[in-house]
Amino acid sequence: MHVYDERTFIERGELVELHSKTPATVYINGNIVEIVTKRSDSNKLMFCRRQSRSQYFNSKTGECLTYKPYDKRIDSTDGIRKSLTTLRRIINLNFCGDDSELFLTLTYSDFMNDTIELYEDFNRFKTALRYYYSFEYVCIAEPQDTGSWHLHILLKQPDGKPLYIPKSLLDKLWPHGFTYVKRLPFVDNFGAYFYARLANADTLNPVDDGPVTKSEVKGSRLRFYPAHFRIYRCSRGIQRPKPVKMKYCEARKLVHDYEEVVGYSKKIIHQDISGEQTVLNVINYEQYKKPRC
Repeated sequence: MHVYDERTFIERGELVELHSKTPATVYINGNIVEIVTKRSDSNKLMFCRRQSRSQYFNSKTGECLTYKPYDKRIDSTDGIRKSLTTLRRIINLNFCGDDSELFLTLTYSDFMNDTIELYEDFNRFKTALRYYYSFEYVCIAEPQDTGSWHLHILLKQPDGKPLYIPKSLLDKLWPHGFTYVKRLPFVDNFGAYFYARLANADTLNPVDDGPVTKSEVKGSRLRFYPAHFRIYRCSRGIQRPKPVKMKYCEARKLVHDYEEVVGYSKKIIHQDISGEQTVLNVINYEQYKKPRC
């Protein structure tokens, strides 16, 4: 008899039909609406409970086990996904592309891979810029494929007045390299731009010794993020996305005239040593975009 490895895994597929009264979690972020539904609220995987940052307790076996340590953010794919999902929602909630907003990029002329110095430089830049302007911000750190860091910054004026910053001032306040400033290039789903930019691929792994694609290069940059590194930072005035609970039929009414962006399901499946598979839960994820006037 063949013995299989006992494991729990996720299988992605098409949306699963749901009852109209199924509880739904809805995120309304600007013109983007996300609907997340679960077939069951019960978590059949809760036999593992965190005890500390490094240990967890398995109630099935009675063992206290140690989490596998990791040195890079890329080794914690679930943590990366959650961070980037929150970032996407924050951007869509707070930025709509009007004249009170700007998109900055700050680079280094020399190779720079010190993440502590990176944010120290940003804090000095931010403090100096506040002498001239009042603003809220989202700051996103991204490495080049060489490992040298640069910053993307989304700025907005809280009072909604037009925001204009001369490039000459940015060059003065950021002496480390080049500065770029422009309006948001598009606003329908700008948060998704950064999600895709930072999470395209896992590692450099060209297939059949073929050429490395641009998406693989971008995704491979995740290996430069240290463990527990904060990919983005926000000012206090930036709103955080808040989930709203409602029935699935009510959520569907919200988006009845919206354009569907994406929709898929995730099945959480457990396989025992005999190879038998049991579906523990099914999660539907739907995203819709309000048509532009």
